[in-house]
Amino acid sequence: KDLSRIACFIGVSRCVQTVFKGITVKPWLKLLEGEAPMFQNLTVFETAHAMAVHAGQRQVRVNMRLEIAELHQKLKTTMIYVTHDQVEAMTMADKIVVLSDGNIEQVGSPLDLYRAPRNRFVAEFIGSPKMNFLSDAHASKYQAHSIGIRPEHFKVSNDAGEWKGVVGVTEHLGSDTFFRVEVDNETLTARVNGEIDVQHGDTIYLDALPEHIYKFDDQGMAIK
Repeated sequence: KDLSRIACFIGVSRCVQTVFKGITVKPWLKLLEGEAPMFQNLTVFETAHAMAVHAGQRQVRVNMRLEIAELHQKLKTTMIYVTHDQVEAMTMADKIVVLSDGNIEQVGSPLDLYRAPRNRFVAEFIGSPKMNFLSDAHASKYQAHSIGIRPEHFKVSNDAGEWKGVVGVTEHLGSDTFFRVEVDNETLTARVNGEIDVQHGDTIYLDALPEHIYKFDDQGMAIK
């Protein structure tokens, strides 16, 4: 009965027939009763995440993310949420701690990490689709070991631009268009708002504003 109430609350009631061991239900029951516990035991959040993944429904995870974010606003208390999903991190957090192999790579607000990643690891983790990277001559021009450009920061032209490439797979989503571009044996992903008339095999040019070109040294650290 308790598990059913919790499952309905977080939108995964279809999963309750599956046996989950070690579920901590008390924090959720207190939430349902409006007692706002201090969440000393966070096992329930990990369990809820596992249940959502098991359900195999994207909407379940979206609903759960929104519910937890809403609870955070209502309870006015500190929550710690562990995730490998950068979308969850970006949409739910006031502050993100990015970890790699047990080391803290960077701490900051979602937009701080998006706008000024400390290194390539953070730059690649934050943002969807992931940041593109170029090296060799493309990076040397900017006195860097490698450079990064986010897909949404590319300007696309049929006539001129810094990087000339051939269009590969194109995904038309209505509000956005994503397409792969082969540039000197490197595959870049570009994202534009709305529809764009590009087809597989077309030759196009990509460009980016200087402030949208991220530079990294040979250790992967950002160059200011």
